[in-house]
Amino acid sequence: SVTVTVEEGHDLSAGAAVRRAEGGGGGRGIFAIHDEAELEDARRNVECGRVDILQCSEGVFGKGGFEAPEALLKWLENNKPPYEPVLSHGDYCLPNIFFNGERVSGFIDLGDCGKGDRYRDIALCIGSLKRNTDGSYGGKVYDGFDPEELFSYLGITPDREKLEYYMLLGELF
Repeated sequence: SVTVTVEEGHDLSAGAAVRRAEGGGGGRGIFAIHDEAELEDARRNVECGRVDILQCSEGVFGKGGFEAPEALLKWLENNKPPYEPVLSHGDYCLPNIFFNGERVSGFIDLGDCGKGDRYRDIALCIGSLKRNTDGSYGGKVYDGFDPEELFSYLGITPDREKLEYYMLLGELF
């Protein structure tokens, strides 16, 4: 079974889902099924000044990184990898996954669920594993844990270019 928690004030009606899919809300929504949806959302975030570079990963902006969110957006638009659509969670990070022992037993925060490239979820998961095990969140460090083991678990060879692309895309949200 899956538990879904709804925060007070959120409109879950079909009309609200369509408005979100048409750009009138935060997430892509389950009906935003084309590969440009994420870039459109990123572009909107940059144009509206919603990207806080102080909250971004170290090295993304500043010396050795991008000059500004606009420069990162331009790089993303010019370096888009081939699109491999799957059913994507859209925010696949540890706080949104329920476990029963070592098995995944459910998910929450499905507002960005829909068709998307699998590397969007993989990049979010790798980033979450890093921050949740290196002491960034909560201060506890899990020595010897390597988030890259996710690729062995998935049985795939990492596509480093796609991983970098989707990790950088995530910086604009």
